[in-house]
Amino acid sequence: MEIAQRQGKPIPPGWAVDAAGDDTADPTILRQGGALQPLGSYVETSSHKGYGLGIMVDILTGVLPGMGSAIFEGARMQGWWFAAWRIDAFRDAVAFKADMKHMVDHLRSLRPRPGVQAVLVPGDPEARAIEERARLGIPLDGETVEQLRTLAEELGVEMPSEMKA
Repeated sequence: MEIAQRQGKPIPPGWAVDAAGDDTADPTILRQGGALQPLGSYVETSSHKGYGLGIMVDILTGVLPGMGSAIFEGARMQGWWFAAWRIDAFRDAVAFKADMKHMVDHLRSLRPRPGVQAVLVPGDPEARAIEERARLGIPLDGETVEQLRTLAEELGVEMPSEMKA
């Protein structure tokens, strides 16, 4: 939402509501008493599936660490949750990796919907972005560039000459 605000762009439908609970495309709405919508708040945003995932995320990142719930009181602070599993406690790790590769390869081989370039798996967009940004640089809006210039001046650090909005 902060990036949309800086770029002067609206947020997608279903992301947030205003103080009265009405949908909004205004990325500044949180500063005006609005709230983020949970994942799956509408049919268009995956409804029941996203709703369940959103509740789980709110519990793990808000209620469990004692930061509150975005659902009934708004998050008091940013909460975090980390987990790690030992694959070999469940099954052979090499076999698991082979099954995961088979699954990912299968997903990527599926025919995408019309107008969609490819079926992606988690991490694919990020890997593409890393490659693109390594080649072309990181796109920044004008406000962010100005904030970085100000910070560089305050810290006495030279601003990279390649930095452009």
